[in-house]
Amino acid sequence: MLECTADDITTCLRKAPNINSAVKNFLKREVKKGDPAEKFAKSLKEVLVSPDEKRSLQFVTEAMPKFVNHLYSVACYAYFDVVGKLASSVVEKYADDFNATFEINDGKLSYKDEAKFKKIADDALSILRNGLKENGFGDSPFMKNVTMLSIFERPVIEVLAKKF
Repeated sequence: MLECTADDITTCLRKAPNINSAVKNFLKREVKKGDPAEKFAKSLKEVLVSPDEKRSLQFVTEAMPKFVNHLYSVACYAYFDVVGKLASSVVEKYADDFNATFEINDGKLSYKDEAKFKKIADDALSILRNGLKENGFGDSPFMKNVTMLSIFERPVIEVLAKKF
């Protein structure tokens, strides 16, 4: 995974078009009643919609790294259209060929065809990079992680993050 700053995360989440809906979807689909993530998500929504940017930044800073995966999930819901479109572009074009180039055993990636893996990875990352820029995210490590998480398994992300 790419290293993310609390500032990058806060900026991305604060500009989400409907953070209320994103948090509701996260709570409905991924959090059990009484789970500590429930209180976290509700507090996150509250600080993100408040006009106090410093309060949002402080909340996200204090939430890391414990709740970083929750922040990725909320971002996936918040930017579902963008992330979904980018993921579909990559999956439709490369999934079968790409998946044939590697295998994962015990959480470790090994190559079946390293040259083809690297070529497809470069092409896929180019699609993601350009799509994020076109949607106003520039080189945000947070949004790069969000898009990679929506497509790839963690061992693959660990390799791809070095190229992204």
